[in-house]
Amino acid sequence: MELVNWCIGEGWVDRVGDLKSAINKVYTLVGRLKLACMLETGDAYEGSDLYDKIMVKMHDVVRHMALWVTSTRSRSRSRSSSRQGAKFLALPRAGLSEAPDAATWSEADRIALIQNHLKALPQLPECPKLVTLLLQGNRDLSYIPPENFFERLRALRVLDLSDTSVSSLPCSISKLENLLVLRLRRCPIRELPATFGELRRLQLLDLSGCHMIEELPIGFGGMTDLRRLHLSWIPSLTRFPPRALSRLSNLEELYIQECRLLWCIEKPGKAGGANLLELTRLRRLRVIDNLTVTGVVNWNWLEELTRSIRALIIKESTITDDALITLENSPGIRILVFEECLGPTRAPNTFATVLKIVGCREVKCVMVGEEAGDGAFRCLENLALRRLDGVESICIGVPPQGSFASLKELFLCSCSRLRSVFTTGMPQLLTSLESVFIQECDEMEKVIDDEQEIEEDAFPDLKCVSLRSLPKLGTICGRILNWPSLCTINVEKCPSLTSLPFDARSAQCLKYIRGEKEWWEGLEWADQTTKSHLQRYFGNRLRPYLKHHHTSTHSI
Repeated sequence: MELVNWCIGEGWVDRVGDLKSAINKVYTLVGRLKLACMLETGDAYEGSDLYDKIMVKMHDVVRHMALWVTSTRSRSRSRSSSRQGAKFLALPRAGLSEAPDAATWSEADRIALIQNHLKALPQLPECPKLVTLLLQGNRDLSYIPPENFFERLRALRVLDLSDTSVSSLPCSISKLENLLVLRLRRCPIRELPATFGELRRLQLLDLSGCHMIEELPIGFGGMTDLRRLHLSWIPSLTRFPPRALSRLSNLEELYIQECRLLWCIEKPGKAGGANLLELTRLRRLRVIDNLTVTGVVNWNWLEELTRSIRALIIKESTITDDALITLENSPGIRILVFEECLGPTRAPNTFATVLKIVGCREVKCVMVGEEAGDGAFRCLENLALRRLDGVESICIGVPPQGSFASLKELFLCSCSRLRSVFTTGMPQLLTSLESVFIQECDEMEKVIDDEQEIEEDAFPDLKCVSLRSLPKLGTICGRILNWPSLCTINVEKCPSLTSLPFDARSAQCLKYIRGEKEWWEGLEWADQTTKSHLQRYFGNRLRPYLKHHHTSTHSI
């Protein structure tokens, strides 16, 4: 995706028509370059399913050859021929504390001074050929000459100042009339120049992590060719200029994760915010990442935007039946969160991979078996239920075949009426379940309801079980199961849990049993062989990563 940024700067969007086509072209060309051994699969994220798709690297020999080819503008066998400056000035991570001499800039097409120790940029001569300037990672860089610096760079198409200490941009940045890509990630910028909207050719703007920006300039809507806008991780951003968003008619991707803009139907008030109806007017918009809405009652806008929304967080709203139906027919929404909402008594059967329900007091269950069709929640991988006082069962009745087939992680917290987790018909469906975390469910008596027949090989992929603050929990399962993948079980403050569903032959992958020493010594065993076998796995210190896991995985 980094390569996509630079290809936008090469004008690919204009050539192929839209951002989506440009992204597809990048993947195609990267594939060809890998086949030609000009690029290789990257080292990072090894083991991931996307490993060979998201990371590439260049061999040192290929890179050196490329820099040699571009080291001068004219080459001749004659020693007397004149040579001009390098087309590419690439000095990343070279330990530079000062920028190269200004004269060397004038002949370059592209300059990369990434991750050095620059503190200031020089006064420049005219740089008529310079189209790419990469300065990201110069954390000490705070000074850009306020006069004439950007006027000297009128051909510039790509500018990256990410991870620098630049706190303000000169108004002259609006002179970069050819600029297509501007990245300011994690810069301590407080406000953008009033003339910022004059960057009319800009196609990618990345302000993610600029946590001091409170509002965007009034003229922001002037960037009518903008295709990708990153506003994620700007918790101070509270206002979008009225009618500016709807003017970004070519916008295709909007990223607003952890951005505290209040999206509403009505005109934003004094508290700021942004208007949802303006989003519905953007006909080319195909990606909205992490849209958070608060206090919504009217859902007429939802159907228009479900084609674009990837993650939807709904807070303190009233969920109508029409909204539930729309959500159930929205394959693009991959993350769905309800917090403190009224209306629904069950969760919508969506295509989401992550479903989180918090503090919705009318919710009684996730699924009603008789109402759900085959394969309900078939895409769901992560289910989190927190502070749901009305939930007595995850599934009322018997779930249909194929339900929860992809579920990998289940997190339950403060569901005060929940007495058991896996009721009739559920164990044989959860063939992908890997982790179960249950805490502070005061009425929980059993994890697996033993009033049903359970195959010994149930839960074939379950690796980790964590049980915490369950005062009435008497059993995990009423019979011994094989637990073929289980490696960790953590028990804390479960005084009524007096036995474990293991014998000397089950849980062959088990490596850790964590809990209080008093609890362990009070456990009842069918035979001493089992106790002796499991004793070597017990330790009275809980694994520290579990607490971190609870806060990181579910803080969407």
